Amino acid sequence: MGIWMAIDSKQLNNYHCHIGIVVVACLIVQPITGFIHHSMFKKTEARTVVSYGHIWWGIIFITLGIINAGLGLQLSHEKVKSTYIVYGVLAGVIWLAWMIISAVTQLRKKKSSSFAGEKTEGEIHTPLSS
Repeated sequence: MGIWMAIDSKQLNNYHCHIGIVVVACLIVQPITGFIHHSMFKKTEARTVVSYGHIWWGIIFITLGIINAGLGLQLSHEKVKSTYIVYGVLAGVIWLAWMIISAVTQLRKKKSSSFAGEKTEGEIHTPLSS
């Protein structure tokens, strides 16, 4: 739909459109890596390189999508500046909450697995993994 709207409004060469196409194309990979992660996790009961690729790919491209939405808002030529401020604040708060919840969840998992005496050798823990 975005491509159709960009062609119709003759803005297909705009940076917002280019970023949007990249984000959508890259997010198509997410379900694939998620499926591979799930299949491998069931066999190994540990995260693998695919798991971390899935996690970081998602973080990067969801963040880029949030930024691109703000860029798209600028293209709407909205006259009311508060619209930009409200979007920026809401997007920033939601993104920050997502990062904090991800970090806290990961830290709790790591702490509970080390207290339970579970084997964590060889696992890579990152603060933003979920």
